[in-house]
Amino acid sequence: EAEKIILQNQGLVVRVTKIYESTITLFKNWVNDILSRKKVKVFSNLKTSLVPVDTLIEVLIFSIKKNYRGIFHISGPEDKSYYDILKIILKQMKIKSNLVIPQIGSKKIIGRKYSNTVMKISKHLKNKKLYLPNINQIISKNINNYKN
Repeated sequence: EAEKIILQNQGLVVRVTKIYESTITLFKNWVNDILSRKKVKVFSNLKTSLVPVDTLIEVLIFSIKKNYRGIFHISGPEDKSYYDILKIILKQMKIKSNLVIPQIGSKKIIGRKYSNTVMKISKHLKNKKLYLPNINQIISKNINNYKN
């Protein structure tokens, strides 16, 4: 409903997959549990595409400067399951992943229709020099966030 009102008034709607910074606590909790020798069950069939908040800010500034209207889609360049992401974090931290247990998540329970989340980046953004890092790059840049 809100999008409809915005678009009727010549506004701009920016749709974002998953802002990376909103996942830091989740990832950190998983790492801490594993370091405490607890098993961690992680969805292996539900995927996400991470977008750093600084990328989102760049897109918003770019969009405002260009006075764009309509709908903008932004996502990272790839989808990965939460299971795969945790394994990447642990590998970069040189921690064994034997306590990570893949779990099948129900799309109905979390309100998802699809397994994949990567959206086509809006055509206005394709040729701009916006930093759209992949998940490995995001984790490498932020690896210290997962430590106690």
